[in-house]
Amino acid sequence: MLMPLFVLPLLPPTAANAAPPQKPAAGRIAAVAFSPDGKTLAAASTSGVIQLWDTTNGAAVGNWADLQTLICLAFSPDGKTLATASWEGGATLWDVQNASVRTVLRGHTDAIESIVFSADGRMLATASWDGTVKLWDVESGRCRQSIQGPGTQRAVAWSADGKTLAVGTSDSLRVLERSTGKEFFTFEGTNDIRSVDFSPDGKTLLMSYSGTQGCTVGLLDIATKRELLSVKAHKSRASCVKFSADGKQFATAGDNPTIQVWDAQSGQQLLALEGHTRSTFSVAFSPSGAMLASSGADGNARLWDIATGQERGVLKA
Repeated sequence: MLMPLFVLPLLPPTAANAAPPQKPAAGRIAAVAFSPDGKTLAAASTSGVIQLWDTTNGAAVGNWADLQTLICLAFSPDGKTLATASWEGGATLWDVQNASVRTVLRGHTDAIESIVFSADGRMLATASWDGTVKLWDVESGRCRQSIQGPGTQRAVAWSADGKTLAVGTSDSLRVLERSTGKEFFTFEGTNDIRSVDFSPDGKTLLMSYSGTQGCTVGLLDIATKRELLSVKAHKSRASCVKFSADGKQFATAGDNPTIQVWDAQSGQQLLALEGHTRSTFSVAFSPSGAMLASSGADGNARLWDIATGQERGVLKA
């Protein structure tokens, strides 16, 4: 059964670029994330507000203030912690139950554009414009490892077994051994990678980038280091890519208002979801795969039914 369409107030949008080095304008929803049980959707606003909603009825269940320009966020695997990161280079761990700051992570000196927990929830990775990827101990809040460039570090993903990191940079994709930071291989021929995501089985890796030879999303086989498929998503840039929980589909956001869903085996577009009115920033599948959340420059977040392609909810400015 589809839940009813709901409309909730958010902060008003204003015009600007959504990505560093130009500071994002206030009122944009830069990122969305589902809790592990799928019952809560969190959204990070560039106005420094974290908002949470009940996905079954659209009721607001949290509104937390942050003094930073938020760019990305992620739930821990147990759902007890929400991590946020900002244009100013700060990262914060929030206690979800108590709606309070647990730890502030200090060490980056420029914008953090990507943040992700390890599968066991013990470590957190952040990728920054300061040229480093930092690995943090979640319990203590201490930086355990700092991996240097080259180039601007724009995206990071953690394999399910915790042994491998993928790092998207301003000019390449690097696949690294987590424990040592040693480079397994570098995939060249990309341009400004914005997002990376491992498949659930860890065998393939999605990457989104500014258009190269007509393609904006690539799927890479980790074992062979070969690109299995590439697709032209959006106009000239895909800003976010995410696998579904079963790895059979992936979703993209980019430099037009349409959210797109693709078959991960064939590269065929399955859905083109219309609703946003400006460029889109973020996508996230619910753990069950039944829903997709998206956000964009119009200041709105939306929920979609994957089976029907219909809009299930609007979190509207």
